[in-house]
Amino acid sequence: MAFSFQYEPLVQNQIRLLQLTSCSPEIRGVLTPITMSSNPSYTALSYTWGSEQHLQHLFVGDSILLITENLATALRHLSDHVGKYLWIDAVCINQKDDAEKTEQLRKMAEIYERANMVLSWLGEESEGSNRAMEGIERYGGAAFEAGILSLPVEVRKKRPDVGENSGFQHVKRRIFELFTAAADADNNDSPDAFPRSEFSELSRRSYFDRLWIKQEVALGKQVRMACGEKVTSFEHLASAYMFFATFTVWEITERLHGRLTGFPKHFAPVLGDSGIESRNLPMPSVAIGSLLSIRRKIHQEKKRPELFWLLKRLHVGDQGQRNNCKDPRDKIYGLLGMVEGNGSHVETLIHHRQPVELLYERVARILIQQGIIDTLLFCRPRSSLELPSWVPHWNTPVPHPWSSDGIYQASGRKKQTLDRNPGVMQTGIIALEGTLVG
Repeated sequence: MAFSFQYEPLVQNQIRLLQLTSCSPEIRGVLTPITMSSNPSYTALSYTWGSEQHLQHLFVGDSILLITENLATALRHLSDHVGKYLWIDAVCINQKDDAEKTEQLRKMAEIYERANMVLSWLGEESEGSNRAMEGIERYGGAAFEAGILSLPVEVRKKRPDVGENSGFQHVKRRIFELFTAAADADNNDSPDAFPRSEFSELSRRSYFDRLWIKQEVALGKQVRMACGEKVTSFEHLASAYMFFATFTVWEITERLHGRLTGFPKHFAPVLGDSGIESRNLPMPSVAIGSLLSIRRKIHQEKKRPELFWLLKRLHVGDQGQRNNCKDPRDKIYGLLGMVEGNGSHVETLIHHRQPVELLYERVARILIQQGIIDTLLFCRPRSSLELPSWVPHWNTPVPHPWSSDGIYQASGRKKQTLDRNPGVMQTGIIALEGTLVG
């Protein structure tokens, strides 16, 4: 008779790795403590826990660890990882030990950064998912090879104008050739047409709505995305996303100007006085765009985002609907590993036993102490949390402020002076300086 697995305590700077020894018919493995200084070779799994009903067995030696059905399904698809080491949060962290969870949470960024590969499990194959993955490889792969990810943000915002840079002009020509090929495939009802609806459905899987995956994907050196038996790279997925968004705008413009005729059946346009309304067109989730912008900042621009930038990017407006987590504290914890200057004040925020109200207040205080008074723009209570009026409620989607574009800034770019604010450290109270006008 197998007994429930009992974790041995970790010593300082240790993590556990699971060596997968079998994924069928039984899922079996060996848990091994290891220090990061030994430079272990491993794959970090990124996935959604899913429902905690119908728990499955992971056999660790002669003992059993209960894991969710979604994790079990992912492991059954990893036959090529048998004999190799995996890091999986639900398995490699003792989830019943708050002290260990706090300590391991502080290592999460390093764990995903140093992994040989981050493997994102999107879920099982479903109707249309194989076609979506094939479209990602065909069009995303071609767009990536054309250099679509090499275009700087400021250049992409001006599309289709890419300026005089010969390299950007070359990318534009290659992307436009791909647009033309995709439009021809649409008109001919070719099976090679870009799978708009299927790609949109894939991008709306619950995986992309999980807050923690932002850190896991953004930090990984190499990221592979698996759906059923199909696998692609994050670069191809992101390129397909950018291609799709740009292609739709280009195609509508070309058709309105008579340079293309007819509409694909799945376009389902609405013709009105103002032309074509795009509201009925299948469009990918903006969650992939958020992932791309964060990953670009870290890997291409070689700088970590600031906490306030991440809070605005992921928790304000429509994005706030797409960052799910069970624990409201994770709305902050899930961002800290990506933050510029990780350590210092950031690390002090992580503690599994602190109330969410205290955490949100501490975050607001840190931001205001940094002179980021715009934090107050997001203080529009929309939850039952008992928070001071100057603390944003990050546990629910935060609406866009009336203005955050710099138009209404009576103080210009003047920073808050905090060294003369003795009340700034009193719990529940913030003391700020102002200027009397008139």
